Amino acid sequence: MRLVNTLLSEHELKKEDIEVICNIFKKQYDKNIEVNSYKYDDRKYYETDFDIIDIEFLKGNIYIEIDKLIKIHEKVIQLVNQNMEIIVANDETDTEI
Repeated sequence: MRLVNTLLSEHELKKEDIEVICNIFKKQYDKNIEVNSYKYDDRKYYETDFDIIDIEFLKGNIYIEIDKLIKIHEKVIQLVNQNMEIIVANDETDTEI
């Protein structure tokens, strides 16, 4: 599964912030993390995706894994000094945006 973590921000994230956020994900997941940024003309927000590749949630650990993900996003919110929205979904978040 590809777990897409999309950060919607009012201003473009700095490259330094993106690196720090990526490292926060890498500390918790030994999976490959792909980062992509977008700004579509018809949308208000800048979009930055942190995709966790080949992650699996199992019945026995799903609550632990979701709690770990929530803690990561709490750190990210504290790190970024601007209003943000976060969307997490399997494979893509375009529909939710």
